[in-house]
Amino acid sequence: MKFKNQIVRFVAMVVAVLFTFSCTEDDKKEVTRLQTTDAFLVENAGKYSILRSALAKTGLLATLQNAGSYTIFAPSNAAFAAKNITQASVDALSTTNPADAVAIANLRVVLQNHVLTPGTRAADLLAGGYFRTFGFFRANAPLAPSPATPLLTTGSQLSIFVNKVGDNVLINGGPTNGGATVTKADIDLSNGVLHEIDAVLDLPTILNHLVANPAVFGTLVTVVTSTSGTFGDQTAVRNIVTGATNLAARTIMCPTNTAFTNATSGTGFLQGAIVTPANVTKVLQYHVLTPGNRLRTFFADNFVVNTSIPTPTQTWTSFTTGTLGARIQDNGTAPNNIARYALPEIQGVNGILHPIDKVLQPILP
Repeated sequence: MKFKNQIVRFVAMVVAVLFTFSCTEDDKKEVTRLQTTDAFLVENAGKYSILRSALAKTGLLATLQNAGSYTIFAPSNAAFAAKNITQASVDALSTTNPADAVAIANLRVVLQNHVLTPGTRAADLLAGGYFRTFGFFRANAPLAPSPATPLLTTGSQLSIFVNKVGDNVLINGGPTNGGATVTKADIDLSNGVLHEIDAVLDLPTILNHLVANPAVFGTLVTVVTSTSGTFGDQTAVRNIVTGATNLAARTIMCPTNTAFTNATSGTGFLQGAIVTPANVTKVLQYHVLTPGNRLRTFFADNFVVNTSIPTPTQTWTSFTTGTLGARIQDNGTAPNNIARYALPEIQGVNGILHPIDKVLQPILP
């Protein structure tokens, strides 16, 4: 019994020592608190002072102090300088000056296009591909509200595309396409994640979005930008795309690379003698709608849609219900040619893209 009691006392003493040691070690540990967005920008003013000033001037700094969860693409001072945006030029903007007020309103939209929610790390951005930013498609002329007042907008939030080329994580196709390269990823903040980028993001146009994702839209870009050869000169169609503005936006149905492969091989209609510059133009025009920024909700069931093919205008019909689900159906020589949406809609500053899985077939000579 005496030996048993000694064992019990020994075990109790060991437990007590271990508990004391554990408590002592825990007491030494300090919980590292994540910085707020503002605290991080202030501490790293040598790199982000212009961004902080621009956020403050446009009223967005207060928003980013909220307890929400944000993803912030943060241009460095050098990136702002490359856009001729300096500390002095931002500080000089006055809300009481009408011209400056418009500049502040426009700067606000640009900065909103650098923020999305929730806070997302680079690996998840790459997995997702497309995201919606806080920047909006703006269906009116530039206005000059107070910095804290949102611009009057209609439509939807601008889209952003994230992918990896080689070792580089690119935003909207990288700096050569109005986008940027991530130079430092996954900086954790108390209310989100910050990614440093090497350029101020342009508000993406229809063409920017197409060029940014060659894995899906490379063939369409090749055809639209053609000036000679098999597809002929497609300047007229390209001018529609590049000439669109927020006040005269365009809606484009965008066949994917796979859709073009199917249309130009096997039993596809777009091959042989049918492929003339004039016919290619008509096919492209059949995918461009009459002016307007048409969200997917615009395409009601059994709704006839006018395309940009000139006189006589050719149409196709959208469907949302039935056993075949949401789809587009040709009304011309191939009334049974059905296309479905391949990706969510992609919003640009001058129009919207609807990726589809087939090339639509108009009436051709």
